[in-house]
Amino acid sequence: MKNISIYIAGIVIFLGVEGSSQARMKNRYELVFGIAPSFLFSDIGGADASTSSILSYQDIDWSSTRVGVQAALRYKLDRHFAVKANLLYGFLTAADADSKNAARGINTTTHLISPEIHFEYHFISEDATRRRTSFNKRGFVRKYKLLDAYIFAGIGGAFFKPGVTASSGLPIENDVRENWSAAASFPLGLGFKYMVNPSLGIGLELGGRYTTTDYLEGYNWSGPQNKHNDVYVFGMITASYKLNLQQRGSSVYFRR
Repeated sequence: MKNISIYIAGIVIFLGVEGSSQARMKNRYELVFGIAPSFLFSDIGGADASTSSILSYQDIDWSSTRVGVQAALRYKLDRHFAVKANLLYGFLTAADADSKNAARGINTTTHLISPEIHFEYHFISEDATRRRTSFNKRGFVRKYKLLDAYIFAGIGGAFFKPGVTASSGLPIENDVRENWSAAASFPLGLGFKYMVNPSLGIGLELGGRYTTTDYLEGYNWSGPQNKHNDVYVFGMITASYKLNLQQRGSSVYFRR
């Protein structure tokens, strides 16, 4: 709980610092869509017995990897800070096969819907990278920047419905919950974007979500190593489009 309080306090400080400069900036909106492999780190599956770390790349089970999708709206506060309303859908799976718990033989699938708010810091801003020139429909020159890179943190909700089965077909011991449930989630990650033209960008975004539940996979193992809540990760391939919402005679770009 202490770590979560510190996390939220950092977001509040972020908003306070940027609020004073927001009035000096022009609005800038951007639609973002993404598709991604999704990874679940929970009580089911994981690495084999030779791995001792809690969360390791060896915990990734590529055979259990499924696809997630993203839709988002980004609002630029200034050249370096932005807020993004994000909606995720993911189909998460995990299996004990080939893990340290292979003898247990449990499999899980989870449908996940997660609305989120992200607070982004663009440490490589579009306004600080190399320019490229294009022409609009009237033949006027349009200059735009090529590269953008950012880190993000946020808060959200995880609404999920798991399904748990045993390879043996026998009843599963311990606590199983397969109804729709909800928990808080805390996104944290890194993203890159390359501008194809002044409006369209393509990018990559890797983000993990720490949750306040140990039932994301629907199963709570009572073993001595079960000390942590569940985590899920998305590695997004994104496409973004800048919305032209300015009034006549105004610009969507920031005043310099």
